[in-house]
Amino acid sequence: MDSTSLSPVRPILRLRKDPIVDSVCEARFAAASPSLSVVLPGILAAEFKSEVHSIVQTGAASFPEPIAQLDSSIAFTPKHRLFGTNGWVINVADRAVSVGFTGSYPGWEKFHPIIERVFKTVFASGMAPAVERFSAKYVNFFENASNSAASISEVLRVAVALGDQQVGSEPLLLRVETKSDEIISVVQVLHPANLQQSGATARRGLVLDIDTVLNGPFPDLESTFMSRIEEVRNEEKRVFFSLLTPAMLEKCEPEYE
Repeated sequence: MDSTSLSPVRPILRLRKDPIVDSVCEARFAAASPSLSVVLPGILAAEFKSEVHSIVQTGAASFPEPIAQLDSSIAFTPKHRLFGTNGWVINVADRAVSVGFTGSYPGWEKFHPIIERVFKTVFASGMAPAVERFSAKYVNFFENASNSAASISEVLRVAVALGDQQVGSEPLLLRVETKSDEIISVVQVLHPANLQQSGATARRGLVLDIDTVLNGPFPDLESTFMSRIEEVRNEEKRVFFSLLTPAMLEKCEPEYE
């Protein structure tokens, strides 16, 4: 997680032990464009050239058109994925383009230029319909110190009760939507959860998933896209740090200005 502030006195530059395990920036378009998922992967591959080590066609590319018309979510399902040599992945669907990192988060200073290049290429192609929404999503994983389930309140400033019974270390799946001005944050908490990353031993802990969304319409988005992405990212950071307990923040080893 990059710089933010819990107070005006001690702004945080970064976390040495960053809990982010997945990050993605996505734009969704107002209309389906089958040619987008067919032609755009080649245009993006040309833009990134030697930085792309593989291009994969997903199972969604073989969906018959009648089935795709019955399920609107298929239009947002990636048909092609471009894998970068430094860990990024670009996903292209009929009505969506996204870019992100799975695994170790490289920091905003490295994520930002990849986002900018991807969407400059998308807009310059002239193939994308109007953007109807875009979002920044971060999935955070907090590992338990032992095999026993930790109390949710040890990790997050979240209190849940069923009548008189407080939910502590019991299994929990929580989804809440909050709004700040135009930006909607969809916060999900899963506890306990197992994390299995490639080449690593499975870990048990708590997942905090924050999907921060801005809905259109967006006049002149091509010229303002990155500044709007910054707005969404800053709101995601605000929500994230507002949910961490002081003890968990210190475990993440923040670096202050």
